[in-house]
Amino acid sequence: MNDTSTGDCVPAHEEILTAINDRKTWEDRQTTWYQMRHDGLRRRRVPFPGAADLHYPLADTLIEKQKPGYIDQIFATDTVATFTALKQDWQKFSTGAAQWFDYQLKQNSNFEREIVIGADRMMQSGKCVLKVFWDAEQERVRFEAINPLHVIVPAWTGQVREADWIVHVQHYSKHAYRRLNPTNDPQGFDTKKETIDKLLTGTGADANSQENAKVQREGITKGGRDAQIVVWELFYRDERGQIRVRTYSPQLPRTQLRPEFGLPYTKGPFSDKLPPFPFFELNCETKDRGYYDSRGICERVAPFEAKLCKEWNAYSDWMTLWITPMFYAKNGVPNNANLRMVPGQIVPFELQAVQTPGTPPDIPASMLATRQTAQELVGTIDYGTPAQAAPKDRKTATETNLIGNVMAQSTGLRARIFRRELGHGFELAYAILLQYAATSLDYFYQDELQQLPELALQGKYRIELSGSGENNRAATTQRALALLQQFRGDPYIEQGELRKMVLEANDPRMVKRLFLNAGTQAAAQMEDQAQEITAMLIGFPSEVKQTDDHLAHLGSLFGFLERRMMTRQPIGPEMIVLAAQHATQHAQAAQQTAPEAWKQQAQQVTPKLRQLQQLAQAAQQQLAIQQQQQQQAAQMAAMAGGNPAGDFAQLLAA
Repeated sequence: MNDTSTGDCVPAHEEILTAINDRKTWEDRQTTWYQMRHDGLRRRRVPFPGAADLHYPLADTLIEKQKPGYIDQIFATDTVATFTALKQDWQKFSTGAAQWFDYQLKQNSNFEREIVIGADRMMQSGKCVLKVFWDAEQERVRFEAINPLHVIVPAWTGQVREADWIVHVQHYSKHAYRRLNPTNDPQGFDTKKETIDKLLTGTGADANSQENAKVQREGITKGGRDAQIVVWELFYRDERGQIRVRTYSPQLPRTQLRPEFGLPYTKGPFSDKLPPFPFFELNCETKDRGYYDSRGICERVAPFEAKLCKEWNAYSDWMTLWITPMFYAKNGVPNNANLRMVPGQIVPFELQAVQTPGTPPDIPASMLATRQTAQELVGTIDYGTPAQAAPKDRKTATETNLIGNVMAQSTGLRARIFRRELGHGFELAYAILLQYAATSLDYFYQDELQQLPELALQGKYRIELSGSGENNRAATTQRALALLQQFRGDPYIEQGELRKMVLEANDPRMVKRLFLNAGTQAAAQMEDQAQEITAMLIGFPSEVKQTDDHLAHLGSLFGFLERRMMTRQPIGPEMIVLAAQHATQHAQAAQQTAPEAWKQQAQQVTPKLRQLQQLAQAAQQQLAIQQQQQQQAAQMAAMAGGNPAGDFAQLLAA
């Protein structure tokens, strides 16, 4: 291999081939799991022509059941990640940074598609490695969920981030490979015709090498088809611990396909003394420290699936043999050509039906028990089908709740493993965005165009997957409603955030559509009270509504009365009486609907309310005197021949 930075840190081609050979057993098992899930493990020998050859899709069913749970953890909240500022000065930017990062991942990358592929491969194979890199042509961050067979690491590797070196096996058609460097840039891929011909035919490779002869893997060391080119992208650490990238093909192990270069990323964790590789892994389980130790669902339920296939085929064979009635002639063997088994046919001789054995009842019950055992093993909740169980075997509500709690603990553990690894991937993606997308500060959040301050990208944050490991939305909503009921009106609980939590549990988009901030709500309530005051000034009583913020209404009403007193503007007795009645109704409603809030403000509100009620009593006496004087004036006018109704009409006309 032609290299410019040779040294002991560069793994030799033979070392990589040895790593491939060391994992052969793991490779063969992965092929089995793929076939088991997609094509099915067929019967090696059928007992008779036309016998059943069915495959029970147990592993595929369990994977499809669990896959939404992983994906819902990512997209159940309004942002995929939560940013926690590491310094107080950056705390004000954390929400905006999370929204900007969410926009970049959902709108400007292929994250949504690749993470679904990655979760599926993780559950099938036990592990999936995802690569994060910057696409210079499309100017966006990209993810690639790599087939586990196409990632080569030393046999002693634990986690991907701790590997000595990593090989990413890539595949190109000859046309796609030529497009990698159409201008023949010397810093790009070697796309000369003679090089492509050698890559396709293997001309120039060390074909006599013992290692090459011993290790031949289609799709890994050679193309699966004649027009397929296999490229190895080798990531390794140099003497200083920095990452370098070398590109070549196993067909031409002594020739570099492009000049070797150092990893170009320099922000975030890539600026550490020992930077990480641009890869992160998703593991289906954590039970040991080895890279190949994580088992997928296919491997864990393989014995159960084999048993289900055998029992299903046996049941189908029984139906094939016995579901069609069979007869025999009681008096010798006549000419069968004269016998036609059709409805209404008169048979020429006496027949006797062969007694068939009854339906084997143990096979369906055994299949159900096997399936439930496999589901309990992988932590998938299944309460069984009541119709298939005897009444004495049907689960009670208490038993069902206990099963749900146990399975929830298993689901929570898997979610914690998944969230931790995905958080590392978010850190890598954010670091790449800091380096290449720092000038693209505009983003859309909930259908609104916003802009992130430049200072926000200078802060350091801890990045974690948003939400929680709970993927049952109905259970999450029920738990949120229970918290709302328990802490409603609690002075030590932020009521606005409590209501936000309920809306987010149902649908994060509801927060924007339905939630009203405290300041906006208080302003709206004060405006409503101002309209009620205007009505009372002209003598109309105002109704107290159940939806009113009663304390806000009281504050607005008392504020109006205090301003009138300070400016020495007269307030009519009728207005004082109506205001006292209105304030009393609001105070009574506040004591019933918000007792905790009322206790906090009772010391301020009660003296003002009592003073207003005293003024109302004096105003009522004054109104009574005025009413009596008006009645006397009306009587005197009537005795003098006046017309009070006419006087009122003249008043309206004036």
